[in-house]
Amino acid sequence: LREQKDAAKVQDFFLQEIQLGELWLERGEQKKAIEHLTNAISLCTHPTELMNVLEQTLPPQVFEMLVHRIPHVTQRLEAALHEQDPPDE
Repeated sequence: LREQKDAAKVQDFFLQEIQLGELWLERGEQKKAIEHLTNAISLCTHPTELMNVLEQTLPPQVFEMLVHRIPHVTQRLEAALHEQDPPDE
């Protein structure tokens, strides 16, 4: 049951990040939009499919910025995950 709740939280956060990305994009705040969209991509179980959709829907320059931003977010997430892992004994 806890796993279902956690999965639901991740899903809610994912949707929220997509919506915030779209909202900031509408306001012309590309950097803020990209920050939220990269968060969503990092949570996505099918990131390649999401990237294909974003490539179709985002202006080309925004998609390019997004592609350049992904490695930084991935590194940050991996570092955060490693901090949570107990050391091997």
